[in-house]
Parts: sequence; C-alpha cells; structure tokens
Amino acid sequence: MFRAERAIAAASRIVVSSHRATSSSTLAPTRLRQLTCRPLGSALLPSVLPGRSRRFPARPPCTGTGLRHYSNLPSSTTMTSHTPASDAAPESQPRAFALPFVGAIDQGTTSTRFIVFDRAGAMVASHHEKFSSILPKEGWVEHDPHVLLDTANRCIAACLASMEALGFPKDSIKAVGVTNQRETLVVWDRSTGNPLCPAIVWNDTRTVGTVNRLTAGANDFLDTLSPAERDTANAAGVQATPRADSDFSRRNIFQRLCGLPLATYFSALKWRWLVDAEAEPGAKARPIADTRARGDLCVSTVDSWLIWNMTGRASFVTDVTNASRTMLMNLSTLKWDPLLCRFFDIDPACLPEIRSSAEVYGHFAKDHPLAGIPLSGCAGDQQAALVGHSCFADGDTKSTYGTGCFILSNTGERPVFSKHGLLTTVAYQMGPTAPPAYAIEGSVACAGVALDWLRDKMGVVNTTEEISTYAAEVDTTAGVHFVPAFSGLFAPYWRSDAQGIITGLTQFTDRRHLCRAALEAIAHQTCDVLDAIQMDRASAAGDSSAQPDTTLYVDGGVTHSDFLVQLQSDLAGVAVERPHMREVTALGAAYLAGVGAGLWPHATGPDADQASLLGSRQSFRPNIAPEKCQIMRQDWKQAIARSCGDQVARL
Repeated sequence: MFRAERAIAAASRIVVSSHRATSSSTLAPTRLRQLTCRPLGSALLPSVLPGRSRRFPARPPCTGTGLRHYSNLPSSTTMTSHTPASDAAPESQPRAFALPFVGAIDQGTTSTRFIVFDRAGAMVASHHEKFSSILPKEGWVEHDPHVLLDTANRCIAACLASMEALGFPKDSIKAVGVTNQRETLVVWDRSTGNPLCPAIVWNDTRTVGTVNRLTAGANDFLDTLSPAERDTANAAGVQATPRADSDFSRRNIFQRLCGLPLATYFSALKWRWLVDAEAEPGAKARPIADTRARGDLCVSTVDSWLIWNMTGRASFVTDVTNASRTMLMNLSTLKWDPLLCRFFDIDPACLPEIRSSAEVYGHFAKDHPLAGIPLSGCAGDQQAALVGHSCFADGDTKSTYGTGCFILSNTGERPVFSKHGLLTTVAYQMGPTAPPAYAIEGSVACAGVALDWLRDKMGVVNTTEEISTYAAEVDTTAGVHFVPAFSGLFAPYWRSDAQGIITGLTQFTDRRHLCRAALEAIAHQTCDVLDAIQMDRASAAGDSSAQPDTTLYVDGGVTHSDFLVQLQSDLAGVAVERPHMREVTALGAAYLAGVGAGLWPHATGPDADQASLLGSRQSFRPNIAPEKCQIMRQDWKQAIARSCGDQVARL
C-alpha cells in the first residue's frame, strides 16, 4: 500500500537557515518578551480557487483555527505530473492519480509546506513558504507561533487551488498528517489562544546556564524524594551520580527514564528557563505564572499548537515521538513522568495528551478549508523521515541533512540506552494498541547552516549550489578543517562550550578549499554519529565484532549535492541510498495519516507489500582507499579537539 509505482523525479534548491554563532558563556535569564496577537480581518481563500468564492466570516483575533490573510499567496505552488523523463506524458495528458489522496503538513525550521500524495505515493500538489527566524540576541533563536500556523494554512489553501484546477475537490483528501520541527517550545493561553512568548527553537542555546544549574542540583533534588519515591526512581535506573563523574555522565542522570541528557536541545530545559526568567526580581510581568494560576496554560511543541488550532481548539494532543523529545515522557510507560515533571517544575495538566503516531486526533474545524477531514497522523520530522524511508526493521538507519543533521537507527521494540553520546527516542507507534518502535539518534546542530554561513555571512559564494561546484575542483582541503560548532557540539560530544573554528589556513587556501572543508564537516559529523551507533549496537548485542550496517538512507536539501553524498559514502565506508523523490518527511507523515484513518494497514516483514514508499533510489558506493579515509578521520578528530579547547569528549 502507498507504494511509489514509478521513479518520481524531483529537484529543488538547497534550503538552509542561518543564525548567529553561539557564545560559550552562560546566558543569564532576562525578562520575557511577549507576543501580541495581530488583527485578523476577513479571511479569504485565494480568488483563483474555482468554486470557492464564499467569504469566511470575520472573527476576533486568534480564535477558531487562526486563519488569516489568505489573499496574495506567493506563487510557489507546484502542480506535478510525476513521471520519469523517459516516458513522461505530454502536458495535455497529466498522469492519472490513484485515489484516495492524503495530505501532509510539514512545518520545519525555515519553511512550511503542504503536500498532497495519492495512494501510490505520487505528489499531486505541493506548496511551500519560507519564513525567517527571530534572532534577538546571540545564541537565541525564536519563531512567531502565528507565523507557523499562518504559513501552514496558506500552504493548504494554495494546494486546494491546485487540486481543483486539476479537477479534484478537497474531498479527495481523506486524511492529513502533521510533521514538525521537534523540541521547539510553544506556550500559550488556552482561554485566548494567544502565545505568551515567542516559540523557543530547538537550536536556541540561551539555556546553557539552566543546564549547568540543573546538572549541579540533580543530586540534591533526588535527596528531597521520599523513601517510596526514591525506590521508584532507583527501580527506573535513576540514581545520584558521584561528584567526580564526568560532566556528560552527570547530565545523563535521567537517561533511563527519558533517554535524554540534560542539554539545551530539549523542550523541558526551555520551559525551565522561562520559569526562572519570570522569577527574576526585575521581571515586571509574569504572564506565564498568571496564566498558570488560572489553569489556562498550554505548554507543548509545534505539533500540538497546529493541531489545537486546526481542530478549532478541540484537541490538545501530541504524539509519542514529539513527547519523547521534551525530556518529560517516560519511555516505558509513554506517559508524562511525575518525577521529571516535578524536577522541571511543570504541572502535567498543562501538557497535552500523549497519543500514538497513527490515529484520529480530531477533525479540521468548520471554518477551515479542510473542514471535516481527519487529522490522523503525527510524528516529529526526523521520525517521519524514518517512516518515509520505510526504515521499519531493526538496524535500518537514515540521515536527514537540513539545517542540522539527524541520524536515526531503528532498534525495534526495545529501547537501547547509549553509552556513547546518543539519544534514545521513540521512532513511531502505529496505532493506540500497537507496540512502540524505538530508535537511537545522533543530532548534529549545524549542517546546512554551515553552507548558509559561507554564503550569507562570509560571502564566499553567491549561492549554496556553488559550494559543491567549487569543492569538486580540488582533491583535498589542503589541510583546512572547518568545525561549524555555532551552537556547540551535539551528539556524540554534547559540548555546549565548543566553538566554531577554521584551522589550517595558509596563503595557498582559497574558496575551493573552504567549500570542500564545509562539506567534509557535514560528512565527518555524520560519521561521528554512525561510529557511536555501531558501538552502541555492538554493546547491546554483546558482540564487539558485530559488523556495521551496510546501507545509509539519506534525504534533505543538502543531499541534492552529489558531491556530498559521495563524500559521505567514502568517509562512512557504506553504501548511501538517495531517493529520487526527496519529500521523505512529508511522505512519512502522509503514510502515518493513512494508517491512522484506516485507509491502509501498516505491514512489515519480508512478505509485506511495503518494501519502499519511495520507489527508485540512487546508490553511492565508497570510492576511496580505507587508508586515506582513516587519515581524514584522524585529522577531523584533531579539529574537534581544538574546537573543544584541546579536549575531546570520550566516546
């Protein structure tokens, strides 16, 4: 089911985001900035939408689904007849799509898109909009929650216009899934629908001081537990860490509960920063505390914000994959953990209900263009990409290259707790009664953003496409190494104090070497995570000689560079498979929506008609001598040491 029957040709520009380099100094909490709700006015569907000229009634600000400003849509909608170039039909004879259709909202860090797929996995229509991050201070990265919602609604409206131009009414869409940037925290007032502050984005590092304080005080917190609570914590694997332990070891104090270390990355740390900021003596306004006292506080991630608004405030839910990235969910029970909620000072009543990745969460509200259609699939963007790649077997591994780089490896129905700097997370849960699948993950903060930095901040190139062109003109970096630790180093090092560096510059160095060094940095960081995955898998299996996986599935805007994908294969020493249809994340969300709405079953195994959702792929094989690869890896480790102040975190 939902299997691509032909190769789907797709090509698009690399889309990356930029933000300021992050200071390694501790950032003290400062007074919160508040968002005000913009006036709405009359919401209109695009005038080009055939048969849809009716006007939606004017509504007060931030009510209902939050629809606003449907006129003047950008002209980036694509209407596609996805057939291979070799047998493409004439323009007057578009491909016949297979009903039913399923939609996917893909809300990312730098853009939002809505894509409609047919039953065979072919794209019927798509629309995307870029938006800008808010960078109020060094290390701070924010989004306006209204913008996230508005761009999603406009993308939906534009796709409906494209579909109707093809002769398909909105009722052709039988289900919609949501996939989203993970960890980004959204806090809003349930009674007004207004956000109480900007959304704090996943790669924001203002919480460095919060991480340090909570790490130092974790043992003291455990001392406050009652004997019964302490027994429960010990049974879950939570124990006080010796003061002499490494900083990373102490940050993993709750690993057995939630699979995550104390780090700037996760939602709970962002929440705690907000609480501490409002508690400062100089804080003049305390909107979060006031809303909390009234019982109207909603705290969650982007998926919950979208679903809550689009269902007319009827469904305050999240799925297990997004919940597993907050640092508040118990990986065993798939519920909000009382101990973690107490540690981070949050009332579980403020949090959404945790649901599976594939079930009906609610229906689009009556005043929404998709009124009555079920929202029936949800997953964080990286887990959705894992599903889109059909990585349903234990050991299947994918890497998505976008703003950051995210490598997930399916571990089946058992969580594997990393000893080498990786995260344990929920991969998906295919229905309320289905068992969850788990994954180990390595998150790299800066991938595509490093290319954007070369273009926008340094002026080395005019377009990101030029980076691969220049890099291919030289055989080596001539000793130049670029460590883009703009937000510190994430997995497997977890060094928030690491700084971005470029080493090995000489008079011989030119833009070609810098471009190659940037692409090598992306591939090396991925290899660092793949090495850690292999060590964790060997440890879990009790066999240090276990062979690494032989295939890596890749997607994301940066993988449009053949040079990078080949370089990744060379350095990792494995085959790298890149699909021709690149919208893997959205495809995964659409697949989950179809399962959740009962349009098709989830089937795995050697006899299942589920070998691939994506159709054909292009394969890249290692093409350099192992000895050269080993030297390149050693040189990279030395560059990492310099980035960390001549100290390399032990893997």
